[in-house]
Amino acid sequence: MSHIVLVDDYKAFLRGLKLMVQEIPEVTMINEAGNGVQFLELIRNTKPDLVFLDIRMPDINGIELAREAMILHPDIRIIILTMYGEEQYLDEARAAGVKGFLLKPPSLLQISEAYTAVMEGGEYFPDIRSDIKS
Repeated sequence: MSHIVLVDDYKAFLRGLKLMVQEIPEVTMINEAGNGVQFLELIRNTKPDLVFLDIRMPDINGIELAREAMILHPDIRIIILTMYGEEQYLDEARAAGVKGFLLKPPSLLQISEAYTAVMEGGEYFPDIRSDIKS
């Protein structure tokens, strides 16, 4: 059973993502944050197992948020979500220690595969470079 946090500043996307994550049977709790400050406040008070994190936020960059989250909870698992497929973002995400990278909009299958891979201790970077426009 797992506690998931969804972080995205676009409310419509966040609602859709939540509906997909709710389809994963092992997920028992879902929290949401609409910006970086809310996310950091949330994880100071809770310890999620996995975070789906937007890379571009209005207040704090998702890569920086990932680094800060891992300082607070070293074993937290983070999957980056982004519409921006530049290779630089993929490289920065991996260097920051995130466990997965999904281009928006992800499918339910991608969400489920990413969840399973990361929760089982692996990573989810599915041939992402073929989808990225350099």
